[in-house]
Amino acid sequence: MKQKVSMQQAAFWLKTHYGIKGDLKTLVGDVDLNFKCQSLKNNYTVKISCVESIKDFDFEATLLSHISKFQNSTNNKGFQQLKLPHPIHNKNKEWLTICQQSKSVTVVMRVLTWVEGTLWSNYLPHTNDHLKLLGIQAANLDHILQDFQYPSVSSDPVNHQFDWDLAQSLWIKDHLYRFKPDQKMMLEHFIELFEAHQKNYQK
Repeated sequence: MKQKVSMQQAAFWLKTHYGIKGDLKTLVGDVDLNFKCQSLKNNYTVKISCVESIKDFDFEATLLSHISKFQNSTNNKGFQQLKLPHPIHNKNKEWLTICQQSKSVTVVMRVLTWVEGTLWSNYLPHTNDHLKLLGIQAANLDHILQDFQYPSVSSDPVNHQFDWDLAQSLWIKDHLYRFKPDQKMMLEHFIELFEAHQKNYQK
């Protein structure tokens, strides 16, 4: 659920807890309130969430920590070209900042490094070279996460439907008619492979 937070309030929290002052621009978001902060030195992604428990971020924090450790390892310099956001700690050297708290709701701010680029959905045309690069980057990310371990997802994502979540991607079967016959055949092949292994995936 989204908490009503003004841009002025978000800017105040950002300056108070992180010492970051800059211009905020609202970004789209499914659940969180998202902003782009442009400061004199760097740009940041600012996320504000309304949750019942701060433990809801355990999975995200563990995942980002795993990615950061992998990319900072001297044995994995070949994957440095994969640009991913990294957590920015507040003045208390913590990633999660509790901005407001009541008996039932906790408002939490997270700040990450900004990754410059164009959304894939807005970048046209999708040439073969672009598709190849997308596949390489996806494979790199898959390699980074192949030994990632987490016991459970506390936020129960089963109750959230996200079209961009590959674990919930079978909605595309209703749109196969949009593709050319050869593209449709290729998609159907990978959909069958996905469905054959889907029971092994954890959402």
